[in-house]
Amino acid sequence: MESISNNYNTTRKMHLYSGSDITIGMAMSFLGNAVDEIPGFGASLHFHMYYDITKGYTVKVFYFDRWDNEKGEEIQIPICGNPCKFEDFKKLLTNNFSERWEDLCQIE
Repeated sequence: MESISNNYNTTRKMHLYSGSDITIGMAMSFLGNAVDEIPGFGASLHFHMYYDITKGYTVKVFYFDRWDNEKGEEIQIPICGNPCKFEDFKKLLTNNFSERWEDLCQIE
């Protein structure tokens, strides 16, 4: 997303990453939307990036609760509003993830 916001010239329209129900639950949690039940088989989160001349780049997130759900549900991101400005979305990610894996994974 950041490379696109920096006008990186690419023909790719989509990047696809895979995870598990735990991954989806954790992602929903850091977005401020706790999941009441374990996501179903084939559940997914879709992160959409949009560009608006007045707002710049914004992000919307959609949750599909199972593999055969064709509509999904737009997820509100209470921390940064909806749509979420891309810069605010980056701050949200930066504040929830560490780049110091070695320090976090050490056993004392």
